[in-house]
Amino acid sequence: MSQIRHVKCDEEKPACLNCRSTGRTCDGYAVEEQKSTGLVPLASSIVKNPSLWTLTDFERRGLEYFHHAVGLQLTKSLNLTASYQLILQTTHSHDTIRHATVALGLLGERLMRNQMLTFGHLEREPSYEYAQLQYTKALQQLRGTLGKTQEPPVELILLSCFLFTIFEFFQGNDVASMTHLRSGLNILRRYFDVTQNDPLIIDFFRIFSIMDSQATRWLSLPSFQSPLLLSEDMAQDPPAKYEYFDTLREAADSLTFQLDRAQMFRHSIHRDAWETFKGQIPPNIWMDRERLLIQLRKWPIATDCLESRLPSSPEATMRIAIMKMNYLSTLVILSTFLQQDSREQLVIFTPAFAQILTLAKAVLHPATQANRLRLLQSVADISREDSADSMALFSFVAGAIQPLYFTATQCQDPAMCVEALQLLRQEPWKEGAWDSEALGRIAARKLEIRLQEEAGYWQQHMSQMIGCPKFLMSLGIHPIQSMGEHGQIAGDAR
Repeated sequence: MSQIRHVKCDEEKPACLNCRSTGRTCDGYAVEEQKSTGLVPLASSIVKNPSLWTLTDFERRGLEYFHHAVGLQLTKSLNLTASYQLILQTTHSHDTIRHATVALGLLGERLMRNQMLTFGHLEREPSYEYAQLQYTKALQQLRGTLGKTQEPPVELILLSCFLFTIFEFFQGNDVASMTHLRSGLNILRRYFDVTQNDPLIIDFFRIFSIMDSQATRWLSLPSFQSPLLLSEDMAQDPPAKYEYFDTLREAADSLTFQLDRAQMFRHSIHRDAWETFKGQIPPNIWMDRERLLIQLRKWPIATDCLESRLPSSPEATMRIAIMKMNYLSTLVILSTFLQQDSREQLVIFTPAFAQILTLAKAVLHPATQANRLRLLQSVADISREDSADSMALFSFVAGAIQPLYFTATQCQDPAMCVEALQLLRQEPWKEGAWDSEALGRIAARKLEIRLQEEAGYWQQHMSQMIGCPKFLMSLGIHPIQSMGEHGQIAGDAR
């Protein structure tokens, strides 16, 4: 019976036949209470009642560049679908996303126009200052939104974490970038299930898993997932040849496949694995690692044979040198993975780091813009890109920057670390997502931390580093002046 009109209800849903036939609103059903999940649907919290705002010239420029350039590049690199559409929608309806996309658009314009950040001049650029202002406003708006409700719009937070992660990464601020990445992964784990049949949630799981994987692979960080939220799939079929190559293309495809496979293995062993195994790694995991190493070690033998048969050319020599740099860095990473004393293991691979530096000097000399363009074309060829210009802004390519960064941050010989830093900062260049200037700054900061944590070790080697104090001070690092009685740093190592 209808509780209002006292008319018998035929219980047909969503409205009873009696009410439909007379054109009345059916009052026969009470509104069912939905089980609270602590979440507010994004459609009701953001898209409804969009705010009205007037664009400034900088805002219009940043939004247009994000919509027509940066956003499309991110879509191509991360295969964005539902999440990108939501970003475009909420850009016009929520201040947090609007400020974030303006900031990212302005910073992306600078990156694409100059192919590098050139930090020394950024502070004097009005567009860069405005991007920083917009980023700060985005953070403030998000805090304000979260402070007003106990049921936050979780999709809004995930979109913000994603955009903040990219913005900080492009600035070379790895600490802040990884903080936003970790926050996004924690929110996904807390509120959602990877088995949910929701295109937007599936999109979020894939995006954050890819970014976590790239941080693991290229910045030598442990995964922030424990365990993995989403398993990785190989991006390509296995190469036809492992032990004999007829062309540089075959050598490049084989190496790329093995780099991806090594990365998948490392990423599958999450950051708490050592505690989980209590120091005893299961034999099957050791065997998996050894199989990968055996296959990887066949690559330089086959490549050397190919090189001996190829006609000599500067282009072929550069491509082979870049591939060998990536082979060596991956060999060291995989060989020291899951070792209890990684520093001791890294010392053993000092000759490999020396080889990386030798190859890098051959590739990067002379330090001219013309040679950098030849380098970028070689990286594009290895990555199966038509040209250097076609490499996506957020693509993680196997070039010269990552092996040099790895050497600068992981090599246990101080002189080699400084040499790698110097190479990164001479005539800066950009390879996809990798900016040599940005990674040089990150590596310099990590070097500063090592100066503080391993003061005795570094002071012992300081005499071997010709011109090192002057160079370190140019990076904002002050060499150790004296040591206290118990080994504390007496000088300022800022």
